[in-house]
Amino acid sequence: MDAGSFGRFAALVSAVARESGAPPPAFVLEGGYDLDALAQCVAATVRGAYEDPPGWEYEGGVRQVDEGRAALAPFWKSLR
Repeated sequence: MDAGSFGRFAALVSAVARESGAPPPAFVLEGGYDLDALAQCVAATVRGAYEDPPGWEYEGGVRQVDEGRAALAPFWKSLR
């Protein structure tokens, strides 16, 4: 997961809070092993909390969904 993912998540959660009239969210990030990555994720989260959320469209392929379905199909009849 890259730092941009943290920003997008913060933007989405903040938008839901604003739309529902809830208080602004508080974000707690765990980490510290890679201080540069941690700093980038914190900055992206703070920026994202004040930005409009991105679109809800999934931009990736469906390969991951197909692989997950194939892996779980032996255990879940509905995926067969």
